Amino acid sequence: MVLMISVKHACQLGWFSESERQELTALVDEMKNSFGSSGNTSPGIKSPGGTLSQIIERFYPFVKLGHVLVSLEVKTGYTMLAHDFHISKKMPHSLQERILLFVVQTDNIDTSACIINPPEVSFLLNGKMVEKRVNITMDTGPQLPSNVTATLKYGTNLLQVMGNCKGHYIIVIAFTGVILPPAKPVLKDYLQSEVIESNPGNSRA
Repeated sequence: MVLMISVKHACQLGWFSESERQELTALVDEMKNSFGSSGNTSPGIKSPGGTLSQIIERFYPFVKLGHVLVSLEVKTGYTMLAHDFHISKKMPHSLQERILLFVVQTDNIDTSACIINPPEVSFLLNGKMVEKRVNITMDTGPQLPSNVTATLKYGTNLLQVMGNCKGHYIIVIAFTGVILPPAKPVLKDYLQSEVIESNPGNSRA
């Protein structure tokens, strides 16, 4: 599967003739459809904002979202998804940035329950299990974003999502940086309030 997706990206780069490109692309799409159905999956955000920004601000305040590599919205129901994406050295990022996987339930983002991995869903990247996000090593509590930097590579990568989603989720893979807190917290000036006795009954004659 990974090999065929690499062929697909080679087609996009113009390595084959037009007729060969169409034939190979159709073959890759057929293989992806035979792996599973993405009928309850749709493209998500293309840039930082909306729900994910609210989640980061509330639960991961020191994470700075950078270039988004993958953004998908998954609806309630059984999902078998194979999604390929490309990482280029020309993408805006620095070597200090990490690549994180975010999984967020969007039905209710008011509590940390929204960052619990869907209990019946497993995530794989390039055929490798994402730590604490597969059924045999599942973390049942709220999770930090998964650091998948070491699992990914320049070129073609493959995300696989399998299982039953009991809710609506967004799945995002993105370059991220760190927001450092100020060295010395700045406190606002404190003004002593004056107590004014406005009740004449409290004064003595």
